[in-house]
Amino acid sequence: MVLIKDAFPPRPQGERSSAASKLRFRGPLQLPARPYVLFLGGSETFGRCVARPFVQRFERRSGVPCLNLGAANAGWEALSHDPAVVARARRADLIVMQLMGAQHRSNGFFQVHPRRNDRFLQGFAPLRELFPQVDFSQFSFVGHMLDVLQRVDRFAHRRLQYGLQVEWVAHLRAMQRLYLRPIVFLWIDHGLDAGMGIANAGLSRRCLREHGLAEVPLLRVRPERGSASPMILHPSGGAGPAAAISAAYHTRIAEALCRWLPPMLATDSDKV
Repeated sequence: MVLIKDAFPPRPQGERSSAASKLRFRGPLQLPARPYVLFLGGSETFGRCVARPFVQRFERRSGVPCLNLGAANAGWEALSHDPAVVARARRADLIVMQLMGAQHRSNGFFQVHPRRNDRFLQGFAPLRELFPQVDFSQFSFVGHMLDVLQRVDRFAHRRLQYGLQVEWVAHLRAMQRLYLRPIVFLWIDHGLDAGMGIANAGLSRRCLREHGLAEVPLLRVRPERGSASPMILHPSGGAGPAAAISAAYHTRIAEALCRWLPPMLATDSDKV
């Protein structure tokens, strides 16, 4: 992982969809005049510390109009409750959803911040019953909490994983009914979980099949072997450095999307 101090442009602040919305999306938020693909996701889709995230690179290479509703530190909860997301999702030809961890939403075990879904707010009785020996006041981030709980009791952690997965599948089905448009998954598998990826909640291709989601198309993009680190560290303005995927990795994702998405869009168009 490379530490970057002054080599990247100022961090993009994103666009706010309306005065009522508290989320800032990467944008631009203007609706294209012709059918478009909507990208939903967290910090990787937002594209922190890069001038052109993979959504913009894919749009330029493929000629397919796109909207980028990536929001930094957002997860399933923030994206499913914002009215701007719902309105634009219902007008899209296709929704490409970044596959984020099942832990990035409030559930029957714990509550997360409504906008910064990586932040842990409080644990509920089922979580305390699974881990009676743990003081949950010590946690500020969900990823850190799950890492600690796995070390404390692997059996209880697997039960927690399964509970999160079941609730996440029900939430995803509700999002499909809410958006009323086809959804496909984009798995940005940078291999450095540490609370940022999906492994903490046990999601995988096998897990998706077991929970009845095998029919949802999935594109998994790993970093190129032997290449430089897919991640960079940037000054976060907080207690310490934060991670973002590199511009080279954004290019790799865009190239994979160019091979994967256009044939799918052509097939959908033929059906209509």
